[in-house]
Parts: sequence; structure tokens; C-alpha cells
Amino acid sequence: YWTGNYRGTLNAQWSTDKENWKNVEGSTVTPPKSSEWATASNIKLDPTAKYIKIIRPADNEGYHYITNVRVLPLQYIKTDKETINFTKIPLGSTNDFDFTISYAGIKGPVTITCPDNDVKLQTTTFGNCNEFGEIIIQGQWIPNKGQGTQTRTITIADEKANMTATVVLSSEVTRREQKIIWNDEDKPAGNIVTENTDLDKRPLTTNVGLPVSYSVKEGDGNENAYFDEDGMFIIIKEGEFTVTAYNGGNDLYLPVEAKFTFKASTA
Repeated sequence: YWTGNYRGTLNAQWSTDKENWKNVEGSTVTPPKSSEWATASNIKLDPTAKYIKIIRPADNEGYHYITNVRVLPLQYIKTDKETINFTKIPLGSTNDFDFTISYAGIKGPVTITCPDNDVKLQTTTFGNCNEFGEIIIQGQWIPNKGQGTQTRTITIADEKANMTATVVLSSEVTRREQKIIWNDEDKPAGNIVTENTDLDKRPLTTNVGLPVSYSVKEGDGNENAYFDEDGMFIIIKEGEFTVTAYNGGNDLYLPVEAKFTFKASTA
């Protein structure tokens, strides 16, 4: 803003440091009357600009008298990242991220929000700042729904100044893996089965607690041993057989299958 008397034209200039000034191309200035505030419009700024000022160009037409020139920081909110891409991430996993907000002339408060409850932000608001500055935002994305390519949008907004910026989180989301772990010490010695109770120490759940079912499939020696409808193990005759352990997974975990080979003995 400025006040003064003049005859001729006025220009706007921009700067990042108040020392090196460059002309604003295409800017127009509404001339002030004596001792009244004037305005500048159509100011198209370089994205790195932090200050603007009004100047009078050198010419030979009469006189120019400009007083009370105020150099003010511009109003803006920007982020150093528009999109944060993750590689393939499993449901329920914790994925850390951060980005930097740079700002000037905000009216505040500035809010940082995401409508999805699986995005956790350590900072959700910061206050007024008439100058310019930066703040680092940290958070975690813990995907809890769906599969395939997914995005989450974080919005940074100063409603009073009507300024917003966004950061998009993006990744392919998959179900998590699980395992069936049957420790050797829980198997019969030498993997030789002589009693129907020899496989009673088999794991009943996966490593994440989901139930495991067991079977001896056709072609895997089911003529030598099998599991009945109640899950009881039955030896028929001597010979090798392969036990298939299985869980079908759920919304968070992938199906898992494991095979274990034993030898039935009736000796």
C-alpha cells in the first residue's frame, strides 16, 4: 500500500529478500488521490516471491511523489510435496511420512486435516504468522480398508485467508502375509507317527492368531492316514502322508497354506 501524489505510471516489483527486485509483468496500478490508500491488481508473481512493492519508472513527464510505501509479505500456503508415493504396503502396517508447509501472511488458524481415520497427523493446527516461515508435518498412514491402489488427501487450509494446499498419499494396498509355524520339537521324533495322538501338538492358529485347519488330501497319502470331520488324526496303515495346514485369511490377512510330510508306522 502507499499514499502520494503523482503523474505518470506506476509499476509493481517482487523480491524474495527485499534487496533484489524484479518487475511484475502485466501489473496494473489504481492511482491514488492525495493521502488516500491505493491498490495494485493483476499482480502475477513468481512462485518464489515473498514481497511486493510499488515503484515509479524513470521518465521525463513532470513529477512523481510517492510516500509511505509499505513492503508486506505475500499471503500463501505451499507444500514441498504434492504427492507422497509409497511402494506396496500391507493393510494394518504403519507407514511414516512428512512434508513441509511454507507460508506467509496467513491469518490463521491453519488446519491440517484428512477425512480418513487411518491417517494420523502429529500436528493438526498452527496459529497466526504475519511473516513467512515453515513447519514440518509428520504423520502415519495405517491403511485399514480395501485393497488395490488407494489415495488419501491431506488438506492444509486457512479459512480466514481463503487459502488451501493439498498433499496426496498414494500406494497399492495389499492384505498382510501370515505364517503357519510348526516347530520341530512339537513334531514326533523323526517325523514318524505311531499313535493317533502324535500330531496333537500341531499349531491350532497362525502366527497372527487365525484358526488353522488340517487335512490329508487325495494323492498325499490319505490312504495311510487322515483327519476325520472332528479334526481327529487317524492312522490307517504304514506309509508316507502329507498334512496340509490352511487358513483362508480375512479382510486383513492373505490365505496361507503349509505342507508337512510324515511317515505312519504301525510297528
